[in-house]
Amino acid sequence: MRSYAHRVCILALCLSAHCFASEVLRVGKDAQLIAVTHDPGRTWTANQRVCILQRAQEVACGTVLKSTPKGAVVRLDSANQDVMAGDKVVGKAATSTGALLAPSQKRSQTPNAPATARVRRKRSFNVTVGAAMGTYYFYPVAAFNFAFLPHFSVGFGGSFLTARATGTTIVNLSGIGILGNLAYFSKGHHQGLWIQAGGGLQSFSATGGASGPESASSLMVFATAGWRHQFDFGLNFGAGAGASLIPDPNLQTINASLFGMRPLLIIDAGFAF
Repeated sequence: MRSYAHRVCILALCLSAHCFASEVLRVGKDAQLIAVTHDPGRTWTANQRVCILQRAQEVACGTVLKSTPKGAVVRLDSANQDVMAGDKVVGKAATSTGALLAPSQKRSQTPNAPATARVRRKRSFNVTVGAAMGTYYFYPVAAFNFAFLPHFSVGFGGSFLTARATGTTIVNLSGIGILGNLAYFSKGHHQGLWIQAGGGLQSFSATGGASGPESASSLMVFATAGWRHQFDFGLNFGAGAGASLIPDPNLQTINASLFGMRPLLIIDAGFAF
């Protein structure tokens, strides 16, 4: 009976320690400053080294900047988008000796082991297809984007435009564009608040005019702001609104209403890898 009660007490202590283990409470926007809770058996102190674990794998380490009765503020050695609220926090010595890891967990502690499935991967490349809409026009767009920093990407792509313009006769207008853009994402790597600006060259051709077919080119600039949501497996959706400016290419027989400053709405779907 005594042995059974002793085992129950040990189990209760283990469960209590597991439930109240130190963990990440909040991650800053820069993905480098984090708030962590204290361990029930210790209080983090300034300049102490700690590491973040996911499934017993060390994903980031940092230094305690400030300790309060409720927790501590830690600066990671470098920004890490994988760190999330709820991740386990241990002292640096514990991760190097394995003292806080179960024997079954130690063998999976390798530098290149995959992180937990709930952690969103850093996906540098994103291919999108969608549509741009505005006053008097609608056209499909496609783009390839590369995240060169956690919150910034550059991209290039193309567009195809068709419209009808009024003049002495009804004229069919088509345009092909080559565009580049610079984008900012608040949550990093093609997700969150989405602000982009760019421009390129549009080539137009008109048929049906009194003087016959003609063509001309014009520069285009645009700016939009919106939101992009990305799922863990890479699929993402974006929507943004803004404005575009296409100077009149001076086609001789038409007066196309789509030229000049116009409102712009972009909706697209992409896949990041």
